[in-house]
Amino acid sequence: MFVNLILTSFVIFASIYFILISLFHRNILHPFKEERFGIHNIAKQGNNITERIDPPKYGDINSIFSIFILWIFALIFGKLVAFLYLPPLLGQLIAGILFSNISFFHQFLLIDKEWEAFLRQTAFIWILIRASFGLKHHILKKNLFTCASLGFVTTLIEVITIAVVSGLLFGLPAYIGLAFGFVLASTSPAVTVPVMIKLQNEDRGTSKGIPTVILASATLDNLFCITCFYILMATFNAKIDDSLVLIIVKIIVEIILATFIGGIFGVILWLIPSKNIAFYHFSRFIIAVLLSLGFYFITYSHDLLIAGPLIVCIICAIASFQWKRDNHHGTAKEEHALHISWIIFFQPLLFAFIGVFFDFSVFTWKLLFDALTILGIGLLF
Repeated sequence: MFVNLILTSFVIFASIYFILISLFHRNILHPFKEERFGIHNIAKQGNNITERIDPPKYGDINSIFSIFILWIFALIFGKLVAFLYLPPLLGQLIAGILFSNISFFHQFLLIDKEWEAFLRQTAFIWILIRASFGLKHHILKKNLFTCASLGFVTTLIEVITIAVVSGLLFGLPAYIGLAFGFVLASTSPAVTVPVMIKLQNEDRGTSKGIPTVILASATLDNLFCITCFYILMATFNAKIDDSLVLIIVKIIVEIILATFIGGIFGVILWLIPSKNIAFYHFSRFIIAVLLSLGFYFITYSHDLLIAGPLIVCIICAIASFQWKRDNHHGTAKEEHALHISWIIFFQPLLFAFIGVFFDFSVFTWKLLFDALTILGIGLLF
């Protein structure tokens, strides 16, 4: 019991430490020393001199208050839209659009890019955790081929279609067309996962395992699109000197290490925290979230863009496999905590942030028509 408590505490504190040093760009061995990781540097080349371009800094206090105000408005608009029997995320998206395009709201939109990125990435990891916890493992075993087909084959067909059409109609280079394809073909987990979990909880389609199949295929789809998009951008970015072979080798190594690390820590979570401690469901929720965020941000801060999400999915899927069996509640309480925090906090902020990106001052009718054309053709396939 005592050893289990020590191990549980160590994992929690280590996860918090990794999150903090990644968020504040600190040296992993010397947290009082600032270290600029590669992923946070936006560089430009000129006269053989590399300069770092920092986005405007509004300060932590301004960022926190701006996030708070944006969150409140997103919640309000989400509730108003829900009264019209429309998805709340539509109202939350509208809230972000208003903040971005109405000059009155600009005074409240003082959010540092790093705060925004941290919250968006946390929301992404949150939804991956929910998807992993929502999997029914016995159904997944029977439908591995279907999940792989939906996650890889159909996505690849859509990507190729978008790339070909964007090249023929708009004269875009092949790699830009493929990049667009992987962005557009990627299933939005923020939309898909909550819907599938809701259907699963209502026992709709569960006899054929439809929610689990879609949850798994959506996760594979996202990992596949992230990987391919990274390969494209790394290969065709003039600032990167690595060859395609080295990039692919790096990705393969990432996947192998992520699978190994995720498997090890997933099994460790079978043992900790002990079921004999008080509030062990809450403890499981906390340790799963912190461990996932810790691994994601420490890998992300060192440019390991594929390893992080993969580790999160493997850890949570393996941990939930045992947690569903070792008590009569299964993972219902953990999933409920994830659901509540998603609905109240992460979903409103995520879709408000997406809305903020809609800057109508740069929109033209031609741009809108081109975008809708590519999107429409992609949807047909």
